[in-house]
Amino acid sequence: MSIKIITDNGSDVTPEFSKQHNIDVVNLAVHWPEGVEPPPVGDKDAFYATMERSKTPPKTAQPSPAEFQDVFQKALDAGHQVLYVSLSLGISGTVQSAYIARDGMAGKEDIFILDSQNATFGQYLVLKEAVRLRDIGLPIKDIVALLEQRRLLVRFHTIIGDLKYLRMGGRVSASAATIGTILHVVPIVGVVDGKVTVLAKERGRQNGLKRMIRMALEEGVDETLPLMLGHTAREDEMLSYQKMCVEAGLPFGDVEFCHLGPIIGAHGGPGCVGMVYFKKE
Repeated sequence: MSIKIITDNGSDVTPEFSKQHNIDVVNLAVHWPEGVEPPPVGDKDAFYATMERSKTPPKTAQPSPAEFQDVFQKALDAGHQVLYVSLSLGISGTVQSAYIARDGMAGKEDIFILDSQNATFGQYLVLKEAVRLRDIGLPIKDIVALLEQRRLLVRFHTIIGDLKYLRMGGRVSASAATIGTILHVVPIVGVVDGKVTVLAKERGRQNGLKRMIRMALEEGVDETLPLMLGHTAREDEMLSYQKMCVEAGLPFGDVEFCHLGPIIGAHGGPGCVGMVYFKKE
């Protein structure tokens, strides 16, 4: 039986990758505060420009179980087993909607749900590995078992462009954000145990970027598995950062780039630049 892979837009998977690998995407919604004109759907630059103008960031909402049932049923009716690679439960309740949907369906034994324990291009990385394992012909239970181990090795590190977005999201206090801005403190954020965590702080962006390189060098990057670089409305800086990574000996010379979208961008804001990779075992 063939395997249909499904994800959500928290992964920031591109339409091109989804089409190429026959992936369906279930969408979380983005709600802007009253009085803010929403940017065109899919226009990420416009999204971040609107965020910078707005005093209040948008909020995201998880899909309903009914939305998941529709996508799952379509795949089952086509004769597929289903593998859903989800946004981390520690970040969103989206995966809970998927479980509720599956548990109420006939044929639920052919629906497998994997919490990526990550988000945006960290989740995308797990998704890419799911596609690779499917395409080499592994059975779905073996794919799930391998991904449950490999998701623990994903390292997602990014610098934050403006502390006000962490303040708005409750990640740092108002006083800490004010002091940090004055002192040019740049947080390095990652996902630990499925939750967004401030891993370190540096004075200035360049020091923050260099710190991430040191972290990757210390842990070791598995070059045999997917890896990516990403940004929120900072493509030029990300390309410069790619060069820094390569010069430091990291294998980011020929990688896919991710322009983070609204689901995670609503919390991090514009100005993020980061990397994601599998740590060497």
